[in-house]
Amino acid sequence: MTSVYAEIIGDPVVQSKSPVIHGFWLAKLGMAGEYRRTQVTAEGFVDWLAERRIDPDWLGCNVTMPLKRVALGGADSADPRAGAVGAANLLVPREGQVVAGNTDVDGVLAALPEGLMAADARVCLIGAGGAARAALAALRVRGVSAVTLLVRDVDAGRTLLDEFGVAGTVVEIGDGAALRDAVVINATPLGMRGARAMPQAMLDGVA
Repeated sequence: MTSVYAEIIGDPVVQSKSPVIHGFWLAKLGMAGEYRRTQVTAEGFVDWLAERRIDPDWLGCNVTMPLKRVALGGADSADPRAGAVGAANLLVPREGQVVAGNTDVDGVLAALPEGLMAADARVCLIGAGGAARAALAALRVRGVSAVTLLVRDVDAGRTLLDEFGVAGTVVEIGDGAALRDAVVINATPLGMRGARAMPQAMLDGVA
């Protein structure tokens, strides 16, 4: 017996609580279906999506690291938010097509409500992937004038800030001093279960 389902995909994905959360509400509301957790690598994404395209029970998925830019590129079309950010955190089948969307920006905005962020607030953003792109878009909406970006590739970090028109400085991951007395947004898997630990120097920086 088959059942309609949605899922979350990523690499790693073991840390996700989404199946517990959505499974609870499916049961609570008496709705048929499942919410699954599926390990998908960047290299395996194309094959995974080809299988889902022909699966009539698949209702779509949420997308976590490191697949958010890959997901956007694999979709047939994208909503305006996903296109503007350059990354997707959800894929939905519609009329034979797979459509990409992005709700990450709204998530960051909800975490940083208006009035909390002054224009001159010190903000440190860790990472330069799809989640970091959404965070930059949200910070721009909040009027933050400058960001300190912590990344592995400094040149790629500068290119990202230029793309979003955000001023700031770019330093290598591991510089804990950059996080001191700042609003910190971690847009990497560092510290997650199944991923590498956050460098101790960075933990010391916010202690």
